[in-house]
Amino acid sequence: MQLFSAFDIPQQHIIHNPTISQDTESIDLSDPDEMYARWIAPSMDIFDDISQDEWRKEINDVHEIFLELKKTPRKILSHSLLKEVSIQVSIYEALIFREMLLNSPNDHWSLSKTTANTPDKRFKFSSKKTTIIASIEGNAVLFTENGHPIGTLTIDMEHVILEKLHGQLFGKPFVLDPIWLKKQKKVDAVKLQIEQFRTEIVHKKNHKDTLWTGGSQPSRMTISTNESLSINKQLILNIKKIHWKKQTLTTLQWVTPWVRLPIHGLYKLIPN
Repeated sequence: MQLFSAFDIPQQHIIHNPTISQDTESIDLSDPDEMYARWIAPSMDIFDDISQDEWRKEINDVHEIFLELKKTPRKILSHSLLKEVSIQVSIYEALIFREMLLNSPNDHWSLSKTTANTPDKRFKFSSKKTTIIASIEGNAVLFTENGHPIGTLTIDMEHVILEKLHGQLFGKPFVLDPIWLKKQKKVDAVKLQIEQFRTEIVHKKNHKDTLWTGGSQPSRMTISTNESLSINKQLILNIKKIHWKKQTLTTLQWVTPWVRLPIHGLYKLIPN
């Protein structure tokens, strides 16, 4: 297992478990206790907001989704590109940003596939107050909230790389625009537009702060943690800690090569 960071963690901080080969296809994800003990517990310093019971449920759910999606025939991302994708801000994190910009949320969210053992790519992103369904159809993502359409985002691709996710949600512009360097091998930053609000999140260790503009005054957001664990070459777990508007948002998202968006996740918003 290796720890991959958006902030270029020095080599001495990379986690390696000598009892497990780096080339192993996967650990036994169907055993949540083994998964927790051998993969999660050694890294609990970055997962301290997630309980062991939550981990058991996460591992069981992800195991089913992972095996189901693995049947999907398509050209998939390489492991190195998948790591770069995992550190980017996702559409689901951006939806929470929208809530924080426009409302005063104090809630938790979860993400999961809506149906088991079916090939369709429909994902449920929900809190106690609302349920958003994201349906991936070709290079478009259709969204409904509590059963009502709220917009569509287009996925612009360059070979296997997601170049931009853009369109309108709730009748307003919504854009996620990753900036790739080194011939599309490394992501340098992600530009975000949510309605009239804009920011650019730079993935460098000296750029943990980002400035939102478009409101009555600029607002500073800090991403103190953005790290990914390579569970195997086809499954990566990313965790972020985001500090903004006197709250801390901890996000935990699983990423595979078969879907351009996260397949499962937990999102906790806690007042400071």
